[in-house]
Amino acid sequence: MMAKRRTVTLEDDVLEQLTAHVRHTGRPLRAVLNDAIRRGLDRPLAPPTPLRIEAGDLGAQPGIEFDDISALLELAEGPMLMDAHLAALAIEHGATLCTTDRDFARYPGLRLANPLAI
Repeated sequence: MMAKRRTVTLEDDVLEQLTAHVRHTGRPLRAVLNDAIRRGLDRPLAPPTPLRIEAGDLGAQPGIEFDDISALLELAEGPMLMDAHLAALAIEHGATLCTTDRDFARYPGLRLANPLAI
């Protein structure tokens, strides 16, 4: 098998274990490292952890009818989508959204500031 030289950064504890194994077996570091990597790669991969999502109550939103799918799609494709995205980002990061648009008042928890207010 053809060998290629590579640079690998090892954490201190891994290097200590490899060095101890080299001393114990008398084998070259390259052979010990290759065998350890092969053993690790031969193990089956653990199945991915299932994604768990918990829904939270967002409360009633004025003017939004959740039973009317066409109205919801219209909202999602219109300017309200960008408003919702900006509001979510501001809430997530604890930021204050500076705007003159009063529609943002519909988002609970969103801090607003009117940049034109004196």
